[in-house]
Amino acid sequence: MQIFSESLAASLLDSNTLGVLKEFELVDEETSFLDEVIEAFGVETPALIEALNCALRAKDVSGILFYAHQLKGLCSNVGVKRLALLCGSIEEYFALIPSDNTSEIEFFVRDTYENSMKELQSNWKRGS
Repeated sequence: MQIFSESLAASLLDSNTLGVLKEFELVDEETSFLDEVIEAFGVETPALIEALNCALRAKDVSGILFYAHQLKGLCSNVGVKRLALLCGSIEEYFALIPSDNTSEIEFFVRDTYENSMKELQSNWKRGS
């Protein structure tokens, strides 16, 4: 979908945000702060994605706007840039033009999350 092309072209992760989170780490800690943030993101995000997808399938615009906004904030705080921008685009799109074409949006959200988790785990967790 054309409206999402800019979001989908963005960097997957925001290295500046992740770098700031990494600065909170203490060298002598067994588990790093950033590792804990990544783990929490991996635990919390699938439920929000599923809630957003349910709202998309039901064509529940208020639910779509609510869950896209929640997911956008979570992703922004963790440095998952592309998914945050995609959720912002979803908010803008459904605020203006409720759509019947939701299956493609579901795919974009799920695929972007999965790719973000892979990159977070392989490039940002300790020992990677």
